[in-house]
Amino acid sequence: MKASFNSRKPWATVVVSLIFTPAIGMLYLGKGLLGIIYLIAVIPISAPLDIVLPEFEKDVIFSLIVIVGTIHCYFISRNLNQKMPRVWFARWYNIFGMFAGVSFFLIATRIFLWDWYSMAAGSMKPMMKAKDIIIVSKFSYGFSRHSLPFSLPLISERILFSEPERGDVIVFKLPSNNRTDYIKRVIGLPNDKIQMKNGRLFLNGTLIEREKIEDFIHADGVGRLRKTPSYIETLPNGNKYGVLEEWGDKGPLDNTGVYEVPTNHYFALGDNRDNSQDSRVHPQVGFIPKANLIGKVKFVISSSKQKK
Repeated sequence: MKASFNSRKPWATVVVSLIFTPAIGMLYLGKGLLGIIYLIAVIPISAPLDIVLPEFEKDVIFSLIVIVGTIHCYFISRNLNQKMPRVWFARWYNIFGMFAGVSFFLIATRIFLWDWYSMAAGSMKPMMKAKDIIIVSKFSYGFSRHSLPFSLPLISERILFSEPERGDVIVFKLPSNNRTDYIKRVIGLPNDKIQMKNGRLFLNGTLIEREKIEDFIHADGVGRLRKTPSYIETLPNGNKYGVLEEWGDKGPLDNTGVYEVPTNHYFALGDNRDNSQDSRVHPQVGFIPKANLIGKVKFVISSSKQKK
């Protein structure tokens, strides 16, 4: 068997291609350019492009690429000149090293630099809709154990910390279970006082300004278009953002007591004020500990599968 793999027999090539994708299969055969082409072909399918294709269609396309690429590798291996010297990247230890290096780079990038998430619901409309992809800066607020995969307890205290600003859209671990990723907008910083009165936001006793704009048109759960009153809210630091008020001042969370934000905690709201489980809801969300911050939303890639 070892001799078959060393001599790149057709059946051995098929095994390598099926297990490690045709990109690795082509490198195994010494076909560097074809390996790059197949790598480029599968990267978009592996990336967060369910904004273009649903998961099922992505799986079908990925499977087709693997099948076609494996057949391609099979026919190349049948006509391979075994007397030709093997190029450096066709040796198994170099292939393994390149594979490990690329994997480490991608994992490190997602841990320390940038990551992506998909909106599961519409609590951040009008800025984000369900199925939108958001690109998150992992280094904006420093790092904690929640920056690591599975929240591994390798970082005891938050390091390289920078405080969020009011108006930042953040990703954080839900305080009630420390597992679920949530996306909301920071409204209150430590020691701030937050209150909702008749659907209006008060920060430290001051009414936050808002301006009525054109109604937001979007699809409900069964695909019907509906209009929702929309406003531009302006925080004291000048940050502006859109909010929706589906129930006017009659929403279940439109009148609250005063929330005083503890030290090292934050208060966050969803922009879709009457359809958001956020810091107004205790104990499910409540105040967000500094340690639970994951990153700052930098870009939103809108889903082409959704209506406005």
